[in-house]
Amino acid sequence: MEYVVQITLQQESSFDVTVKADSEEHAMEVAKNGVWKDEYFDDINRCLEITDEDYETMLIVCENCEEEHSIYESICPYCEHQRDEE
Repeated sequence: MEYVVQITLQQESSFDVTVKADSEEHAMEVAKNGVWKDEYFDDINRCLEITDEDYETMLIVCENCEEEHSIYESICPYCEHQRDEE
């Protein structure tokens, strides 16, 4: 039997950049824009750390019709196949 596992990763990245700006506030705005425009992509990935993770199986693939349905349903709603409880 195949299972679909939803993986949720919480990630954090901390690094310094040097920007040209007129003020401290402007410097933070320039840096923020750089983050959202992917200008710091390499820096972000280099310093990336997974801080939390979660794995959840909510769907299974019916072995008869290959449609996904909830793990809480023992009968496939698409083809009414009764799955074997393992």
